Amino acid sequence: MPAHRAAPAVADRSRSAPGRLLDAAAPRVSLGDVVAERLREAILSDELKPGQPLREEDISERLRVSRGPVRDAFIILEREGLVSRESHRGAKVVELSLDDLGEVYSLRLSIEELAVRLAIRRGTRPTWTRWTRRCRTCGPACGGG
Repeated sequence: MPAHRAAPAVADRSRSAPGRLLDAAAPRVSLGDVVAERLREAILSDELKPGQPLREEDISERLRVSRGPVRDAFIILEREGLVSRESHRGAKVVELSLDDLGEVYSLRLSIEELAVRLAIRRGTRPTWTRWTRRCRTCGPACGGG
């Protein structure tokens, strides 16, 4: 007869801190958001060049997603001013000036700062322990202590 196994640690944590695992809302990220982030990084790192046409079919094949999330990403990036779309001509990477790039990074900094503030408010002790460990690990690589 097999020995009885103890319940997993996750179940034990939920019993010791009722409702703790359900306190924070789960992040809602669409596939279009994920594709937009990948394209944004490619644009800002100059992997995708200013003026370069963006073909839905090519991007969907490279990222292994359907064309719908790619279209959603184009809409997101158009709102951010990184992509321009024209009827019957498709999308292309906009040509940014230095002032435009400064504005993009300024907006991104504000968004990331807000994300950190929300994480601080909603974080649990185990989450903080994990984040602290990761910060210590990458700190020297980033020029920190």
